[in-house]
Amino acid sequence: MFTRPSDLTDDEVVRAVARGWRIEPDTATYAAVGFGSHHWHLGAGEDRWFVTVDDLDARLTDASDRRSKARNRLVAALETVDALADHGLDFVVAPRLSRRGGVAESLNDKYVIAVYPHVEGRSEEGAGGYKDVWDRMRVVNRLARLHTSGVETPAETDTLAIPRRAELELSIEQLAEPWEAGPYGERARLLVSEHRAALERILQRFDSLAAETLAGQPQVLTHGEPHSGNVIFTGNGPQLIDWDTVLVSTPERDLWRLIDEDSDVRPHYESLTGRRLNDSALAAHRLWWDLCEIALYTYDFRSVHEESADTVTAWNSLVEHLDPSRWTNER
Repeated sequence: MFTRPSDLTDDEVVRAVARGWRIEPDTATYAAVGFGSHHWHLGAGEDRWFVTVDDLDARLTDASDRRSKARNRLVAALETVDALADHGLDFVVAPRLSRRGGVAESLNDKYVIAVYPHVEGRSEEGAGGYKDVWDRMRVVNRLARLHTSGVETPAETDTLAIPRRAELELSIEQLAEPWEAGPYGERARLLVSEHRAALERILQRFDSLAAETLAGQPQVLTHGEPHSGNVIFTGNGPQLIDWDTVLVSTPERDLWRLIDEDSDVRPHYESLTGRRLNDSALAAHRLWWDLCEIALYTYDFRSVHEESADTVTAWNSLVEHLDPSRWTNER
């Protein structure tokens, strides 16, 4: 996240790391990178660490969800990463185990903290496309290894459920009422109103594609977001980070974006794995991404919020993904 949490200090993070991992940091700097978790760079002598702090409230998927469930999902994802690293997948950046042997620890009832080794290398900010063809194909090679690894892990299975979907559908029904919970509320209402018909149509189209995708398509272990912002290029090749989205799913979950960037990705992946990709599954995961962004940010803007770097980013993302021109091929 670009805005640090108002209820969490550097000292609290340092104390949690010292208590949980027996690391005594002498420097702590908030890192305004990524969008989802909060991050810190810590230094302890010559050693450097990268710390993630997840807000469990931000991981709730619907009104019935609870912090305890969100924590369990996060821990299952990080334990999967640990299992992959133990299995010899050397491109997996796994968390350091705590003194209790856990992949993460509770900082309090709201926040969960994990500690990673610092990885030196070249990276790109944001979720933009790969600028270099060779970089992209090297990542595809890593994904092929992941998808064919056969590692037994505690990863959960993808259901293609859209988080906050019920709230999105309620928002569509309540477009005649003002959304006044913050500076972006009315702007969000007008945007959703403008594209209501296209949004309702694409939700129906997604349901059809999702049902087809879940009906017997082969499933593998997937990263979830292998875009350029989640890869560090090192002397040992690309290292994949941010595995909190890992799920057992169809391989198309990891590949739709890369194929959109470069159509040569598809035959390259298929030659590596011997697995033919499915057009409906590619479309389903592509639409899931758009609808997830729309649902989450609509929910945020109907909730109490303030002007910040994060809300600006969220607004720009809502405008980008709630654009019917993205769905011209999904009819």
